[in-house]
Amino acid sequence: MLIAHVTASVAWLGSVLSYLALAIVGLQATTDFELRAAYIDMNRIGWLVIVPISIASVLTGVIQSGMTACGYFRHYWIVLKLFLSAACLMGLIVHMLPTRAVALRALHGTLTSLDALPIRRQLIFDASLALVVLFVLIALSMLKPQGRLAARDRSNPRRE
Repeated sequence: MLIAHVTASVAWLGSVLSYLALAIVGLQATTDFELRAAYIDMNRIGWLVIVPISIASVLTGVIQSGMTACGYFRHYWIVLKLFLSAACLMGLIVHMLPTRAVALRALHGTLTSLDALPIRRQLIFDASLALVVLFVLIALSMLKPQGRLAARDRSNPRRE
């Protein structure tokens, strides 16, 4: 399960990097073809790669936590990671709606370089924010900061 979780998490990070690269290309496109291709591909990467792999990452993380002695609510870093992962996943689903709207305009040939600039800039901001959150999640996983949520009575080993 650990291998599945790490693989899904790394894939989530890589696919968001690809999405961000396409968002930048779309914003700076010099031809209508380049512009439309970027947003159509962003929509495909989002729905076909990022959404499923993020769900896989969150699910395998939840399963992994349940399978270990760390559990779900013993350490601050695990609770924070669960919260951030769930928030990132929900934000992703909400974020994909404007992506789909811009991609549909691109698909129908009605998107030009001057259209939907605020939304197109927002897509770059959202993807950048997702990268920051994903890096925080990776740091939490690797560093495992000290601190427990509930103090346990260490004098009685049977209570463990």
